[in-house]
Amino acid sequence: MPANLYYMSTSNFETLVSLYRRLGIVVLELRQDRSLWLVSPAPTWFSLLAKLAKDNGEGRVLSVTSNVLNTFIEDDAQKMWTTGQERNVSPIWIERDTSENSIPFEATALRQVDSMLIIIEHVPDTYESKQSQAKQLRENVLLKGLLEDKKAEQAQKIASRETELEQEISERRALEKQLTHLAFHDALTGLPNRSLFTDRLQRAIAEAERKKESVVVMFIDLDDFKKVNDSFGHQVGDKVIQGAALRLKKCLRDIDSIARLGGDEFTLLVPHIGDREDIEIIASRLIESLEDPIVVEGTEFRMSISIGISVFPNDANNEDSLLRNADTAMYFAKHTRGPSYKFYVKDMGTSPSKRLALVSDIEFALQQKEFFLVYQPIIDIKNMEVMGAEALIRWRRTDGEIVEPDRFIPLACESDLIVKIGSWVIEQSCKQLRNWRGIYGDKFRMNVNLSVRELESKKCKGDLQKLMEDLNLPPGSLEIEITDTMPIENSNIMQTNVDFLKSLHVSTAIDRFGDRQTSLKSIKTLGLNSIKIDRFFVNGIESDQDSYDVFNGIVKLSLCLSDNVLVEGIETKEQLEIIQSMEVDEAQGFFFTQPLESHFFDQWMKEFDKKQKTQLKIVEKKKA
Repeated sequence: MPANLYYMSTSNFETLVSLYRRLGIVVLELRQDRSLWLVSPAPTWFSLLAKLAKDNGEGRVLSVTSNVLNTFIEDDAQKMWTTGQERNVSPIWIERDTSENSIPFEATALRQVDSMLIIIEHVPDTYESKQSQAKQLRENVLLKGLLEDKKAEQAQKIASRETELEQEISERRALEKQLTHLAFHDALTGLPNRSLFTDRLQRAIAEAERKKESVVVMFIDLDDFKKVNDSFGHQVGDKVIQGAALRLKKCLRDIDSIARLGGDEFTLLVPHIGDREDIEIIASRLIESLEDPIVVEGTEFRMSISIGISVFPNDANNEDSLLRNADTAMYFAKHTRGPSYKFYVKDMGTSPSKRLALVSDIEFALQQKEFFLVYQPIIDIKNMEVMGAEALIRWRRTDGEIVEPDRFIPLACESDLIVKIGSWVIEQSCKQLRNWRGIYGDKFRMNVNLSVRELESKKCKGDLQKLMEDLNLPPGSLEIEITDTMPIENSNIMQTNVDFLKSLHVSTAIDRFGDRQTSLKSIKTLGLNSIKIDRFFVNGIESDQDSYDVFNGIVKLSLCLSDNVLVEGIETKEQLEIIQSMEVDEAQGFFFTQPLESHFFDQWMKEFDKKQKTQLKIVEKKKA
């Protein structure tokens, strides 16, 4: 049964306490401020028991919103119980708190008083308990609000993260698309590379066999392009290549396909061709496309081309032979004064062509020690310190002519000459390394370029192992840059070579990353010490947003594959500052110096060290 809580304020509370006890009303608390807390089972008992005379005033009721506080006149109450008057009565109405915050009391027993049934025994909640429950209720409401706020916050974070993930996925897909394009296209010109060209040539041959048609392959080479690079630098040379590629492409039909193999060499696939006269028209059109000069940075470059032509099925029945024959015919075309084209004939394969003569000259150069090494510094761009050098082979004929590697290395790779060259480079570079470590300190290292074919050679492996032992070169002082153009998907061969180098404590790197078709998974699995980003990706990063974005993506990808990233081809201060703002460790390029012979390298090192010390003093002076 519900009970009611009342509050009484009086100065004569002893009399009231005695009075209430006679009625069986439980007095819960006697307070020091002479007030009482008492409880009754229902509000009607006062109307039955309280008989107040209309003397000095009537009883009054004061209702409040908390704890049902009720007050009546003290004198009236005292007179009622001391005189026992029962006539001329008027009831005192006691109102009960019905608000949401009221807490009911439970009555547990009954007592008979003066023929009236009064509830006197109950187990009320204490005042502190009621406050505790109210506090708990408020805390629950607060906690619920906090939980709702936390839930909303988490939902917002999840939504934000989902947006970020979608953005990351979109960026990754865009990067993958770019990398896929780069895997099958030349980075400089955007033309198909060797892999894509070979695939298209295979398909064209298969179709021509079914339809009994001809397929033409043209091998195109820019004449005297080396002079452009030597005189104006690689950046200008690259723009000349781009201009030439654009003009050659405009001469073609939609079904034709032109590719850049590297350097200044292009190949052209012409399917569904008619007779020899049609082929000559196309070749003449290509030559005429370069009659007007190519203008780069205000300078005019008058370029010409030599073209070698091979036809399926007359000259060969597979793609490799067609390309080789077209290449041979191109060398004959170069012997003709001015731009020209030559069709392949069988006599070219057996006659002393310039190509075969060059192979013979390579072997003679090894015997006569016409090869020499130049060294390009490797710079720690964070601290601007020289960390080492890359050894690069050059060929100086007895008449003083310098033959660039692009001319003789591909020919050497087709024979065992490349193995002899590789062994010679390893020996010379390791001896120079030991000498320079004694001069420039233990941090100095040497980078050497080797192809997979060289690494597979027992001679190269044996020579390398012997040199490491005889010269007592410490771990990490020699780094091999794997330069082979073969797809790195031949992971078993590559892994064997890398493991061998690791057994000798020789560091490994992938050279010209991004310039050929590669398997990112294979590179990650190989555990290479460094990745060297091809210089093409540096071109234009200071002035072209697209070039910057592609370069930035290549850098981030490289950092996922290796702890150390080296960028080659730095030619301007602006390029260096951009790269320094990224997480790139090392750099090379003409901005620092061109490749130098050993004695010139020593001179440059002294000048570089002096320059850095001067700059350091300037910085310290400014700080002071």
